[in-house]
Amino acid sequence: MKDRVKKDIGTKEPFQDWSTINWKAVKKRIRNLRQRIYRATQSQQWNRVRSLMKLMLRSYSNLLLSVRRVTQENQGRKTAGIDKQTALTPKARVRLLRDMETYQLWKAKPTRRVYIPKSNGKRSSKLYQVAENQNWKCPVCGEHLFNGEELHVHHLTKVSDGGTDEQTNLLHLHKTCHYHVHSGKQTET
Repeated sequence: MKDRVKKDIGTKEPFQDWSTINWKAVKKRIRNLRQRIYRATQSQQWNRVRSLMKLMLRSYSNLLLSVRRVTQENQGRKTAGIDKQTALTPKARVRLLRDMETYQLWKAKPTRRVYIPKSNGKRSSKLYQVAENQNWKCPVCGEHLFNGEELHVHHLTKVSDGGTDEQTNLLHLHKTCHYHVHSGKQTET
């Protein structure tokens, strides 16, 4: 059974009640996994360490214990995070657990960029103005700039050729589009 928790093939209903969790068994599974990682590290079996660490990241017991620590044990459990949410009730903890099941920690997501307006009402970033001038579209592929792909700043006139970092000389491009521009595979529109 996957991670020995009622979540695998053949389960009748999804996890419902926070109070029915056997925390002793959950802690034992996590402790056992940590000990296996430690022993593999001591014997310098790096492939096994890597696979056990991946197992730890994907472990349902680890997720249960993490949600418990954040929502019940930590001193700052009543303080909302960047998402302005707290999970103080058992139902809210179950909801958080379900949300986190679909979240994949090992896949990086772009940083959330927050623009703070200046006293004169303008946005604080030159790069924000560049994106706004492009109508939030990549000029190479025509897709929205913030589709999850990494962005690169492209100089219309190279700095080595006398180009500047002025707003009029900059473009936002997706990483792959930037590669295509410099490899000569595709020209800008």
